[in-house]
Amino acid sequence: MAVPEDDAADLLRRMLSFRSVSGADGHREQRRFLDFLLDWLGTLPGYSLLHYQGCESGQHPFAHVRIDGQPSPAGRVLFACHLDVVPIGMEDMWAHDPWGTDGEKDGRYFGRGSCDMKGPIVSLCLALRSLASHGIGAEILFTSDEESGSAGAESQIDYLRGIERPAGIIVCEPTEGRIRLGHRGAYWIEVTATGKAAHGSTPELGVSAIYRLMDCIALCREGQGPKLRSDPFLGKESWNLGVVRAGGESPNLVPDRATGIIDYRIVSDDVDDITDWWEGQEGISQVTRHLLLSPVSTDRSDPWLGKLSGPVDSEPCFCYTDASIITKALPGIPIVIWGPGESSEMHTIDESIEIPAICHMAERYAQSLVDACAPEGCRETPESADIQ
Repeated sequence: MAVPEDDAADLLRRMLSFRSVSGADGHREQRRFLDFLLDWLGTLPGYSLLHYQGCESGQHPFAHVRIDGQPSPAGRVLFACHLDVVPIGMEDMWAHDPWGTDGEKDGRYFGRGSCDMKGPIVSLCLALRSLASHGIGAEILFTSDEESGSAGAESQIDYLRGIERPAGIIVCEPTEGRIRLGHRGAYWIEVTATGKAAHGSTPELGVSAIYRLMDCIALCREGQGPKLRSDPFLGKESWNLGVVRAGGESPNLVPDRATGIIDYRIVSDDVDDITDWWEGQEGISQVTRHLLLSPVSTDRSDPWLGKLSGPVDSEPCFCYTDASIITKALPGIPIVIWGPGESSEMHTIDESIEIPAICHMAERYAQSLVDACAPEGCRETPESADIQ
């Protein structure tokens, strides 16, 4: 099966025109992008829309689609794709139009979301188009606000728990075309330090909340903070202080309040030790959980992996994905992260993806679906299945 590069570039250009930025302000554009995808997929034989949610009343856009075909004996393959992209940042820093109007240059297509993850969605759409008329189908989840802590998938967890269990799940994030078997989870907490206000000219009469917060951060940097665990596959836990808000309104005040938001990447859902450590520090008055996403790990010996037409990587993904939510809703099902594009391009200025990589991934997705439908012990090729 050969996928024309012009088809891939044209479809990607159309997808990039939707400014589907993550968060509530981008819900309307995420829904417009979702409706475009449903219209495109709706032209395929066997298409059906199993579940749809728009963006009314602050809801997260979401859809569950089936392309009917011959499932494997164990069930269909379920793909998961997110609609949203991160903000473009300072537009004048971009050498190319962030919304894709510049087109292709030297085999690469530039634009926000080209790599994460509209390029992978193009691969999936073209794979399904090539297979739909041959009795081979799949199911797709389209989620929103993955870039905002997988909020869209989380909002649909009760629905996901009730769907027909698939044979396996592919999350179409960029992985250089290599199959990744999991990633660490995420635990975001906001810690609040309190002190005593005073005039800036008499700091000895006050207690700086900023200093109290920084004292705790210093302990963490010296290895005296919460114990970081390790996993043979997922690696070691890590932390990052990503946000600091000081309570002072002016430099001539000793601030009596300071907050920090810390991103822990975790190898276990048991985060009580992290919370307990922060709650036990002097001057820390409040610890608030913002996000808890489970780590993901699929057994390398799972026989379903043999149906996938790609190399299995020994390293996990470095970032979290919607897999954290999906595995919570559908436990015990093998799940992988697998798509075209270089992870180093994600969220960058002048984000881009190679068009040939999109086409190659479409062929790999198609081959995997063919193999998933083949009898046990038999691997077909797209040519033997008469797929053009």
